[in-house]
Formats: sequence, structure tokens, C-alpha cells
Amino acid sequence: MMEQTLLTHKQKVELFKKVQDPTDLEHTDPQTEEMCLEAVRLNGLTLRFVKHQTPEICLTAVRQNTGALKYVQKQTEELCIEAVRQNPFSIAYVRRQTPAICNEATKRSCAALHFVEYQTPQMCLDVVKRCGEMLEAVKEQTPEICLAAVRENGLALQFVQNKTPEICVAALRQNPQAMYYCDPELVLEALEILVYLNTKGETA
Repeated sequence: MMEQTLLTHKQKVELFKKVQDPTDLEHTDPQTEEMCLEAVRLNGLTLRFVKHQTPEICLTAVRQNTGALKYVQKQTEELCIEAVRQNPFSIAYVRRQTPAICNEATKRSCAALHFVEYQTPQMCLDVVKRCGEMLEAVKEQTPEICLAAVRENGLALQFVQNKTPEICVAALRQNPQAMYYCDPELVLEALEILVYLNTKGETA
């Protein structure tokens, strides 16, 4: 009869490393913190198989793959900020969005605004000043936000819900092709204002 050999925790971890297959964690019982850390270092998404998550394990997983954020049982603001710093679109996995998390995500990528649940006027203004076309993602448009958007990108006029002569003029100044997105009844008035401003050397 062969003598049964009991592996120490250290030996189990070393054996796990040799296997190099993080998905084995799903069938590993009991799990040790060392095993779980090694698993998420190799593939952050194996966090979903970790039975007892610790802050260190979660942080390691998110740093390896920001998609692991959706498997974090207890998300913290710090952990979410770490995730969106690496990948702004991981804000889609944040369960409780805070201004700090949202600002960090939109600072890294204008397009992250699409995934922000509670937008603020200042946040939207900051985004469209850098990326006018992101007016498309703004839930509550204001004249100030729309004007800032078309000044950065005249073609953002296509996303303006309430077009005014002032906004149309600003859009045409930035890009004449914005005329195609200006309401017919406003085109003539906008062009007249534009000609007048040009003769005066003023800006819209």
C-alpha cells in the first residue's frame, strides 16, 4: 500500500504555478490566498472562482484585467478608480458610480461619458470642450454645453436638440459643412450673422 503524501500550502502553490492554468482554481478546494493571488496574476478574470476575496486579491486581479471588476464582491471607490485609470470603459462594471470615479473615467476617455449614469453639467462641459462629438452622449443638454461642443467640432451640431442662430453660427465658423445639420429656417439667419461678424472681425 502506497503511503499517502500530504502537500503543504507552499507545495500546493508551487504545483499550481507549474500547471499554469488559472481556471483550475474553479476546481481547487481548499483554496489558499497564495493560490488565488497566483491565479489572478495569471488571469484576472479567475477572480470569479475565488471563494474568499481579499482587497489584495481583488486589486491584483483588476490590475491584470480590468474586466475582473465585475466579479469583485465588495467594490470600493479606490479599486474602481484604479480600474478606470487603466481602462476608462470599465466604469460600465462599477455598481455605485461616484463623481470621483466618473471624472477619472471621462478624463481618461471622452467616450466613457456614454457609461456615466449621473452626469453633471460641469462634467459634460469638460468633455465636449475636448471632444465636441460627445454631445451625443450628453443626457441633459444646455445652451452652454451645446455652444462649447460646436466650437470644438462644428459637426456636433447634428446632436444639438435645440438649435439657435448663435449655436449654428459657432458651428459654421468651426466647420462650414455644419450647414447640413442646421435647420433650413435658421441657415439664412446664421449666414447673415456670420457675414456681419466676419466684416466686424468678431468671433461667435
